[in-house]
Amino acid sequence: IAYYHERLNSSDKTIVSEAFASGRVKIVVVSRASLWEFDETAPFVIVLGTHHYEGRERRFIEYPLSDIFCMLGHAQKRYKIVIILLIVFYNFYF
Repeated sequence: IAYYHERLNSSDKTIVSEAFASGRVKIVVVSRASLWEFDETAPFVIVLGTHHYEGRERRFIEYPLSDIFCMLGHAQKRYKIVIILLIVFYNFYF
């Protein structure tokens, strides 16, 4: 299991990406802030939540749809995508 996030330096990001692409790493957790720079696809994508807590406003804010589509775009064709979200957001996505 590897964690790809914005605090990794570029050489570590390359190591994680190459390890996942070669199959040495089977699971990569990618932070929302880094999802646009992670170029690999996967047979199974799990989106755990579609919102984040904004401390300044003291409320939860939905991710932009462009971020959600980018997350879903990392799934290989004909493979599985799971979105885990609060029931109040179900009608919005489905």
